[in-house]
Amino acid sequence: MKKIHGLTVLVFIGIALASAYLVYRTKTGFVGVISLKGYILTSSDADYYTSVIMEAYRNDSVKSVVLVVDSFGGQANYVEQVYLNLKHLKTKKPLVVLAVNALSGGYYVAVAGDYIISHPTSLIGSIGVISTAPPLLIPSETILETGPYKHTGFT
Repeated sequence: MKKIHGLTVLVFIGIALASAYLVYRTKTGFVGVISLKGYILTSSDADYYTSVIMEAYRNDSVKSVVLVVDSFGGQANYVEQVYLNLKHLKTKKPLVVLAVNALSGGYYVAVAGDYIISHPTSLIGSIGVISTAPPLLIPSETILETGPYKHTGFT
């Protein structure tokens, strides 16, 4: 009988363990956790969350997703981009939202989930728009206006 080297036995055991782990992983899967913190103000913020959401969408090991929202919102178009990507994710996998603070755009993102869970002291809701008006200017002869309040923005 030939003598089997210890290194060969270790390689076979390693391959067997790796194979068992891969079979276990494909049968059970994982719960993905996505953390959305802070404002969504720039396209790079929205692109970052989009890439994370799409990774969870494409990864077949991720069987469901928990989205942890601690956000007071941001730019409407970027918030909506994240919301629509979450809706796309939800077509394939369950999405549960843990709302730590979800105000304005943060709440908009949170409603993409199948369920929203919050703490009793969480700040939730308040979807709206903040708009700024130009400073009040008194009409003068140096500024030409087509109407009496054209330059100030007020009626």
